[in-house]
Amino acid sequence: YFQVMTSELAFALSPRVLSPAKTLGFGGFEISFLTSFHLIHNQEPYWNVTEQGNPTGGLQSVHFQARKGLPLGFEISTNVGQILSSNMYAIGGGLKFALSEGYFVIPDFSTGLSINRLLGARDLDMTMGSIDFIASKAFGIQAMTTLIPHLGYSLLMTNVASHIIDPTPASIGIEQASRNVVFEEQPIFDNKAHKIVVGTTATMFIFSLAAEWSYYIGKSVTYISPTDGSSAEYSPNLQTFSLKLSVGF
Repeated sequence: YFQVMTSELAFALSPRVLSPAKTLGFGGFEISFLTSFHLIHNQEPYWNVTEQGNPTGGLQSVHFQARKGLPLGFEISTNVGQILSSNMYAIGGGLKFALSEGYFVIPDFSTGLSINRLLGARDLDMTMGSIDFIASKAFGIQAMTTLIPHLGYSLLMTNVASHIIDPTPASIGIEQASRNVVFEEQPIFDNKAHKIVVGTTATMFIFSLAAEWSYYIGKSVTYISPTDGSSAEYSPNLQTFSLKLSVGF
């Protein structure tokens, strides 16, 4: 249960693409607000046994992001985000490099590296890394608006470990303390997943609005129920829908 639940949580907190392949250029700067809705397997036992009441069917997250263009086709970024209705936050940054940009016929291509770190979860220690490849092409509309579709692939890697977890926090005593558990660490290079993204960005003057759909393909695992010992095959294929509003300078 621990491995499959944290894989879905990591997807919700992992770095976003939500931008064209082209960098901002030397001197360019952009600030953004992002919101995402992540479809989870809310009927699976690992969500029902960890949440009071009925699962919502999805996790909603918000992020604030800042991007800064650098010389030679590089760009740096930083972000901070939260899963709403929780105390879980993520903070991180990234570096992007344009392999090709600004050509009239050839699409823009870029690659990047991003890292996010989970904060606010006393039971979890989680670090998420992403290697991204993005392609995009700009199209002008009525000389005032630019539409930039993008297609991307990300290799996601997550390092997950648990702190000491008390399964019965309302109870006290030596007997209850003996039931505390620590789950086995999942090393970052053994815990990989894939993400495909499709989106588009519309820009007008200094404003831009981006929409993106992403599909997460994780490693299939077999989990065992802690209640009856039954086993089931789990394929963590998830979807996220995201919007981003940006102002560039």
